[in-house]
Amino acid sequence: MKKVILIIIFGLFLVGIIFLAIRFLSGPEDSWLCQNGVWVKHGQPSEPMPSVICGPVIPENTATSTNPNTSSTQNGLSNTKGTIIVESLKPNQEVSLPFTIKGRSSTFEGNVLYTIKTKAGESLATGCFMGGSMGMAPFEKTITYLNEQPTSSNIILEVSDESAKDGSLDTVSIPLKLTDTKFTAIKLYFTPQEAGQDCQATKPLEVFVPKVSKIATLAMGLLLEGVPCGRSDIVSSINYGTKVQSLTIVDGVAKVDFNSKIEEGVGGACKVTAIRSQITETLKQFFAVTQVIISVNGKIEGILQP
Repeated sequence: MKKVILIIIFGLFLVGIIFLAIRFLSGPEDSWLCQNGVWVKHGQPSEPMPSVICGPVIPENTATSTNPNTSSTQNGLSNTKGTIIVESLKPNQEVSLPFTIKGRSSTFEGNVLYTIKTKAGESLATGCFMGGSMGMAPFEKTITYLNEQPTSSNIILEVSDESAKDGSLDTVSIPLKLTDTKFTAIKLYFTPQEAGQDCQATKPLEVFVPKVSKIATLAMGLLLEGVPCGRSDIVSSINYGTKVQSLTIVDGVAKVDFNSKIEEGVGGACKVTAIRSQITETLKQFFAVTQVIISVNGKIEGILQP
């Protein structure tokens, strides 16, 4: 009987030793542990979950960027000051035009700059878009064309916060792989800033886009996006929000139908002429287009009249 009691006592003692070993060797008691970029509760901590980022989290076998100042967090890729976080793209990701940059930012006057370049440093596209200014707010920018012909599929996207003090850039730098292989040059015609009395005057902006079958429809869509950031020499006379509803080219006649936004607030012969010139010149660059007919919601008569 005494032998059985001793065996039971020894067994309970052994179980207690094992429990204590697991308790103290598994990590700090009653605390928060950072595991794989996530705060995990251990025991019953008296403090709330830490508000600081758990990490940084760096994907395995993946370079974070070509810029040593760019860091990876569980939310995305960030610049040094944390004023820009790119959430939609990862290093060495394959992209094709159009592709979208999404994230959050808090910069001076909300202005965010971007540059697309080759690994050799040759600029392919530059521009800007708006994000948050008084705190982190979401941004979204779609890249639809390049300003130069790419010579390599390996490109670098830089998204930057420009210092209001000295103009220095704090940049998120992301290497990407461009899957588009064949590009073509097209021209988008805008109104010169100093057009003077010549209401028909236009000035072309040459851009490079992937080769597609409906290239004229693509060109009209890009024209309606308006003047890119940083171009002070040209303006668009076409209302922002105007959309192409249909476009056909038959026997040299291009028929393009727009939504009613194109006519909102439009008055005066010069304004109407400038709008027609932008549309007509952009379409006439394509082979065999000799005439352009503009309609709104299918109506031709009385459209874009002063």
